[in-house]
Amino acid sequence: VLELAARLRAIAPGLPILFVTASPGDIGHGRLPACAEVLSKPWMRDELLAVVARMARASAAAGE
Repeated sequence: VLELAARLRAIAPGLPILFVTASPGDIGHGRLPACAEVLSKPWMRDELLAVVARMARASAAAGE
């Protein structure tokens, strides 16, 4: 999964990436690409919307 994220970021450097997982420890937080967030299951719709909105604002502020 991290390899796919890295490949996508190579194509589109400003691409925000959201990992959704039941086991957040499996992602390796120390190796997350910039502009990446982790949302752990179970999540509520409001949590998802908040994370996506935060990522969109950060991307827009960076001009990406």
